Amino acid sequence: MKAPLIKVVAWLLCAVPALSDSWEPPTSKTFSSPRGEHLVRITPAIWNDKRAVEPCRALIFQFIAESKEYRLVHELLLVNPVRPIEALISDDGSYLVTFDDYYSVGYGENVIVVYDLKDGSTTPIRLEAFLSTAQIDEFDHSTSSLQWRGSVDFMADQRTVYIGWAESVFDETKLFPSFKLDLQKKFVSIDKRTWDERKAAQVRKSAAPVVTPWWMFWR
Repeated sequence: MKAPLIKVVAWLLCAVPALSDSWEPPTSKTFSSPRGEHLVRITPAIWNDKRAVEPCRALIFQFIAESKEYRLVHELLLVNPVRPIEALISDDGSYLVTFDDYYSVGYGENVIVVYDLKDGSTTPIRLEAFLSTAQIDEFDHSTSSLQWRGSVDFMADQRTVYIGWAESVFDETKLFPSFKLDLQKKFVSIDKRTWDERKAAQVRKSAAPVVTPWWMFWR
């Protein structure tokens, strides 16, 4: 029983910041595109007396091969009240995608936000847009957040984002799906193939006979 207990304690002590209920003050953070052709520097909003005096901003830089330096090419205001937890930017600078509000992972309008930098559109996506209430309730919850996803990354075409599955720290038998975000359609779907494969693997594992190690007979 020690391993599950250690995992729960780690969860409560903020080993996973996305689930933390004790948040450090937000700081600026830089994210790179897969090949480093673009960078995005996100600075958090500044609040004073319960109102934002400076909004959350994203500065986007493009790598210029001739001068071997990054040049500021775009600046935009982000919809997050403080700062997103994570961000992806495509190598061609067409898409910026952010995930989850600081202080409130998995809740609200900004669970996913797609910024189409070509046409200037902004598309927020709630969990409720692609999951039912019953499915959302299955995720691990803390007071402020819920663990609905794992890591995120572009797929090869950089027009699709793969969102890894969450893992429960309280019940290792729980399986959660991974997702695919179509950036052009602004649509999230469950990665059904991976989901089916993992469920089938769990069934095979549960059906496998339990083999007692030979040394247990000598106890």
